[in-house]
Amino acid sequence: MPLLDADFEFIRGLVHRESGIALGEEKGYLVKSRLTPLITDKFQTFRSLVQHMRSKPNDPIKHQVIDLMTTNESWFFRDLWPFECLKEFVFPQIAAKKGADRSLNIWSAACSTGQEPYSLAMTVREAGNSIGGWSTSILATDISLTVLEQAKQGKFTKAETFRGLTATQQTRFFTSEGSNLVATEDIRGLIEFKQINLSKTWPRIPQMDVIFLRNVLIYFDVPTKEEIIRKAVRLLNPGGFLFLGGGETMVNIQTDLVPVSFKKNQFFQRGG
Repeated sequence: MPLLDADFEFIRGLVHRESGIALGEEKGYLVKSRLTPLITDKFQTFRSLVQHMRSKPNDPIKHQVIDLMTTNESWFFRDLWPFECLKEFVFPQIAAKKGADRSLNIWSAACSTGQEPYSLAMTVREAGNSIGGWSTSILATDISLTVLEQAKQGKFTKAETFRGLTATQQTRFFTSEGSNLVATEDIRGLIEFKQINLSKTWPRIPQMDVIFLRNVLIYFDVPTKEEIIRKAVRLLNPGGFLFLGGGETMVNIQTDLVPVSFKKNQFFQRGG
Protein backbone atom coordinates (compact mmCIF):
# COMPACT_ATOMS: atom_id res chain seq x y z
CA MET A 1 0.00 0.00 0.00
CA PRO A 2 1.58 3.30 -1.05
CA LEU A 3 2.52 6.08 1.33
CA LEU A 4 2.43 9.33 -0.60
CA ASP A 5 5.22 11.83 0.00
CA ALA A 6 2.78 14.46 1.25
CA ASP A 7 1.28 12.00 3.76
CA PHE A 8 4.73 10.92 4.94
CA GLU A 9 5.69 14.57 5.49
CA PHE A 10 2.52 15.16 7.50
CA ILE A 11 3.17 12.15 9.74
CA ARG A 12 6.83 13.06 10.04
CA GLY A 13 5.90 16.57 11.16
CA LEU A 14 3.24 15.30 13.57
CA VAL A 15 5.64 12.86 15.23
CA HIS A 16 8.32 15.51 15.63
CA ARG A 17 5.89 18.11 16.94
CA GLU A 18 4.22 15.79 19.46
CA SER A 19 7.17 13.67 20.62
CA GLY A 20 10.37 15.36 19.48
CA ILE A 21 11.33 12.24 17.52
CA ALA A 22 13.10 13.21 14.30
CA LEU A 23 12.33 10.89 11.37
CA GLY A 24 14.81 11.15 8.52
CA GLU A 25 13.65 11.52 4.93
CA GLU A 26 14.53 7.86 4.34
CA LYS A 27 12.16 6.59 7.08
CA GLY A 28 9.09 6.15 4.91
CA TYR A 29 9.43 2.38 5.17
CA LEU A 30 9.38 2.64 8.97
CA VAL A 31 6.23 4.74 8.98
CA LYS A 32 4.52 2.23 6.68
CA SER A 33 5.49 -0.78 8.77
CA ARG A 34 4.63 0.81 12.12
CA LEU A 35 1.28 2.30 11.05
CA THR A 36 0.00 -0.62 9.00
CA PRO A 37 -2.03 -1.92 12.02
CA LEU A 38 -4.15 1.25 11.74
CA ILE A 39 -5.13 0.47 8.15
CA THR A 40 -8.47 -1.24 8.80
CA ASP A 41 -12.07 -0.86 7.68
CA LYS A 42 -12.12 2.66 9.10
CA PHE A 43 -8.87 3.80 7.47
CA GLN A 44 -8.37 1.73 4.36
CA THR A 45 -5.37 3.73 3.16
CA PHE A 46 -2.64 5.92 4.63
CA ARG A 47 -4.20 8.80 2.74
CA SER A 48 -7.57 8.35 4.54
CA LEU A 49 -5.75 8.12 7.88
CA VAL A 50 -3.88 11.37 7.23
CA GLN A 51 -6.98 13.14 5.94
CA HIS A 52 -8.80 12.16 9.13
CA MET A 53 -6.01 13.55 11.31
CA ARG A 54 -5.90 16.75 9.28
CA SER A 55 -9.64 17.32 9.72
CA LYS A 56 -9.76 16.21 13.37
CA PRO A 57 -6.44 17.18 14.96
CA ASN A 58 -7.63 16.33 18.49
CA ASP A 59 -8.85 12.84 17.65
CA PRO A 60 -7.28 10.13 19.90
CA ILE A 61 -5.94 8.41 16.76
CA LYS A 62 -3.07 10.91 16.95
CA HIS A 63 -1.88 9.30 20.19
CA GLN A 64 -2.06 5.85 18.62
CA VAL A 65 0.18 7.06 15.81
CA ILE A 66 2.73 8.44 18.29
CA ASP A 67 2.61 5.20 20.29
CA LEU A 68 3.24 3.11 17.19
CA MET A 69 6.11 5.33 16.05
CA THR A 70 7.87 5.07 19.42
CA THR A 71 10.58 2.41 19.61
CA ASN A 72 10.06 0.16 22.65
CA GLU A 73 13.05 -2.17 22.48
CA SER A 74 14.18 -3.12 25.97
CA TRP A 75 15.63 -5.93 28.01
CA PHE A 76 16.77 -6.56 31.57
CA PHE A 77 20.20 -5.24 32.62
CA ARG A 78 20.83 -3.85 29.14
CA ASP A 79 24.62 -3.60 28.53
CA LEU A 80 25.12 -4.80 32.13
CA TRP A 81 28.00 -2.44 32.98
CA PRO A 82 25.82 0.50 34.14
CA PHE A 83 24.22 -1.71 36.79
CA GLU A 84 27.57 -3.10 37.90
CA CYS A 85 28.79 0.50 38.06
CA LEU A 86 25.93 1.45 40.37
CA LYS A 87 26.77 -1.30 42.85
CA GLU A 88 30.54 -1.01 42.74
CA PHE A 89 31.08 2.74 42.29
CA VAL A 90 28.03 5.00 42.32
CA PHE A 91 26.11 3.79 45.36
CA PRO A 92 29.18 3.80 47.65
CA GLN A 93 30.02 7.34 46.49
CA ILE A 94 26.48 8.56 47.10
CA ALA A 95 26.42 6.93 50.55
CA ALA A 96 29.70 8.60 51.51
CA LYS A 97 28.53 12.01 50.29
CA LYS A 98 25.06 11.95 51.84
CA GLY A 99 26.07 10.93 55.31
CA ALA A 100 22.98 10.87 57.53
CA ASP A 101 20.60 11.51 54.59
CA ARG A 102 19.64 7.92 53.79
CA SER A 103 17.49 8.59 50.73
CA LEU A 104 18.08 7.71 47.08
CA ASN A 105 16.18 9.01 44.04
CA ILE A 106 16.66 7.39 40.63
CA TRP A 107 14.98 8.28 37.34
CA SER A 108 14.58 5.82 34.49
CA ALA A 109 13.57 8.05 31.56
CA ALA A 110 12.03 6.41 28.48
CA CYS A 111 11.49 3.23 30.49
CA SER A 112 9.47 1.42 27.79
CA THR A 113 7.91 -1.83 29.06
CA GLY A 114 9.73 -1.64 32.37
CA GLN A 115 12.81 -3.82 32.12
CA GLU A 116 15.14 -0.93 32.99
CA PRO A 117 13.39 0.31 36.18
CA TYR A 118 12.92 -3.25 37.40
CA SER A 119 16.63 -3.87 36.73
CA LEU A 120 17.39 -0.75 38.78
CA ALA A 121 15.17 -1.99 41.60
CA MET A 122 16.92 -5.36 41.60
CA THR A 123 20.29 -3.58 41.60
CA VAL A 124 19.24 -1.60 44.67
CA ARG A 125 18.26 -4.79 46.47
CA GLU A 126 21.50 -6.51 45.45
CA ALA A 127 23.69 -3.57 46.48
CA GLY A 128 24.07 -4.73 50.06
CA ASN A 129 25.51 -2.58 52.80
CA SER A 130 26.20 0.62 50.83
CA ILE A 131 22.51 1.58 50.63
CA GLY A 132 20.90 -1.14 52.73
CA GLY A 133 17.83 0.14 54.55
CA TRP A 134 17.71 3.40 52.60
CA SER A 135 14.49 5.06 51.46
CA THR A 136 14.71 4.47 47.72
CA SER A 137 12.42 5.81 45.01
CA ILE A 138 12.65 4.97 41.31
CA LEU A 139 10.70 7.19 38.90
CA ALA A 140 9.99 5.37 35.62
CA THR A 141 8.63 7.47 32.76
CA ASP A 142 7.73 7.13 29.12
CA ILE A 143 5.77 9.02 26.50
CA SER A 144 3.58 5.98 25.77
CA LEU A 145 0.68 5.19 28.09
CA THR A 146 0.42 1.79 26.42
CA VAL A 147 3.87 0.61 27.48
CA LEU A 148 3.52 2.25 30.91
CA GLU A 149 0.39 0.24 31.62
CA GLN A 150 2.26 -2.89 30.61
CA ALA A 151 5.24 -1.94 32.77
CA LYS A 152 3.09 -1.29 35.83
CA GLN A 153 1.89 -4.89 35.80
CA GLY A 154 5.44 -6.16 36.18
CA LYS A 155 4.47 -9.20 34.16
CA PHE A 156 6.89 -10.66 31.64
CA THR A 157 7.04 -13.75 29.49
CA LYS A 158 9.69 -16.28 30.39
CA ALA A 159 11.43 -15.47 27.13
CA GLU A 160 11.64 -11.82 28.22
CA THR A 161 13.07 -12.72 31.61
CA PHE A 162 15.60 -15.10 30.08
CA ARG A 163 16.92 -12.05 28.20
CA GLY A 164 19.19 -10.55 30.82
CA LEU A 165 18.23 -12.23 34.12
CA THR A 166 20.15 -14.93 35.93
CA ALA A 167 18.32 -17.94 37.35
CA THR A 168 18.98 -16.55 40.83
CA GLN A 169 17.38 -13.20 39.95
CA GLN A 170 14.34 -14.90 38.44
CA THR A 171 13.85 -16.93 41.61
CA ARG A 172 14.50 -14.06 44.03
CA PHE A 173 12.61 -11.26 42.32
CA PHE A 174 9.78 -12.97 40.38
CA THR A 175 6.95 -15.39 40.97
CA SER A 176 5.32 -17.66 38.41
CA GLU A 177 1.88 -16.86 37.05
CA GLY A 178 0.93 -19.32 34.36
CA SER A 179 3.41 -18.98 31.53
CA ASN A 180 4.63 -15.60 32.83
CA LEU A 181 6.83 -14.30 35.61
CA VAL A 182 5.62 -11.41 37.78
CA ALA A 183 7.88 -9.03 39.70
CA THR A 184 7.58 -9.32 43.46
CA GLU A 185 5.96 -6.57 45.48
CA ASP A 186 9.35 -5.91 47.06
CA ILE A 187 10.80 -4.45 43.86
CA ARG A 188 7.53 -3.18 42.40
CA GLY A 189 7.06 -1.07 45.50
CA LEU A 190 10.22 0.90 44.73
CA ILE A 191 8.92 2.14 41.36
CA GLU A 192 6.49 4.92 40.43
CA PHE A 193 5.38 5.01 36.80
CA LYS A 194 4.41 8.31 35.17
CA GLN A 195 3.87 9.60 31.64
CA ILE A 196 6.39 12.27 30.61
CA ASN A 197 7.08 13.55 27.11
CA LEU A 198 10.77 14.45 27.21
CA SER A 199 10.42 16.92 24.34
CA LYS A 200 7.65 18.93 26.05
CA THR A 201 7.39 20.80 29.35
CA TRP A 202 8.18 18.43 32.21
CA PRO A 203 6.00 18.18 35.30
CA ARG A 204 7.54 18.77 38.71
CA ILE A 205 10.18 16.08 39.29
CA PRO A 206 12.17 15.60 42.52
CA GLN A 207 15.91 16.16 42.49
CA MET A 208 17.69 12.98 41.46
CA ASP A 209 20.83 11.17 42.54
CA VAL A 210 20.97 9.01 39.40
CA ILE A 211 19.38 9.50 35.98
CA PHE A 212 19.29 6.82 33.31
CA LEU A 213 18.65 8.65 30.01
CA ARG A 214 19.73 5.76 27.84
CA ASN A 215 19.05 4.89 24.20
CA VAL A 216 16.47 7.62 23.67
CA LEU A 217 18.44 10.75 22.69
CA ILE A 218 19.36 9.15 19.36
CA TYR A 219 15.77 9.70 18.21
CA PHE A 220 15.83 13.49 18.70
CA ASP A 221 17.29 16.29 16.62
CA VAL A 222 20.28 18.15 18.08
CA PRO A 223 18.43 21.14 19.63
CA THR A 224 15.90 18.86 21.32
CA LYS A 225 18.63 16.55 22.60
CA GLU A 226 20.60 19.48 24.02
CA GLU A 227 17.55 20.89 25.82
CA ILE A 228 16.67 17.49 27.32
CA ILE A 229 20.21 16.99 28.62
CA ARG A 230 20.33 20.47 30.15
CA LYS A 231 17.01 19.93 31.92
CA ALA A 232 18.17 16.54 33.17
CA VAL A 233 21.39 18.03 34.52
CA ARG A 234 19.42 20.64 36.47
CA LEU A 235 17.52 17.79 38.15
CA LEU A 236 20.70 16.10 39.35
CA ASN A 237 21.82 16.70 42.89
CA PRO A 238 25.41 17.95 43.18
CA GLY A 239 27.57 14.86 42.80
CA GLY A 240 24.72 13.01 41.05
CA PHE A 241 25.25 10.73 38.06
CA LEU A 242 23.90 10.64 34.49
CA PHE A 243 24.04 7.53 32.29
CA LEU A 244 23.52 7.75 28.51
CA GLY A 245 23.25 4.97 25.94
CA GLY A 246 26.26 3.48 24.22
CA GLY A 247 25.86 5.55 21.04
CA GLU A 248 25.02 8.82 22.81
CA THR A 249 27.54 11.52 23.70
CA MET A 250 27.83 14.94 25.31
CA VAL A 251 29.99 16.34 22.50
CA ASN A 252 29.49 20.12 22.05
CA ILE A 253 26.96 20.30 24.89
CA GLN A 254 28.12 22.65 27.66
CA THR A 255 27.16 21.51 31.17
CA ASP A 256 28.87 21.11 34.52
CA LEU A 257 29.03 17.33 34.04
CA VAL A 258 32.37 15.61 34.39
CA PRO A 259 33.05 12.38 32.45
CA VAL A 260 33.81 9.34 34.60
CA SER A 261 35.09 5.96 33.39
CA PHE A 262 34.12 2.51 34.63
CA LYS A 263 35.48 -0.63 32.97
CA LYS A 264 36.32 1.38 29.83
CA ASN A 265 32.78 2.79 29.67
CA GLN A 266 31.87 6.42 30.24
CA PHE A 267 29.15 8.08 32.30
CA PHE A 268 28.88 11.54 33.88
CA GLN A 269 28.87 13.17 37.31
CA ARG A 270 27.57 16.60 38.19
CA GLY A 271 30.03 18.85 39.95
CA GLY A 272 29.51 20.03 43.50
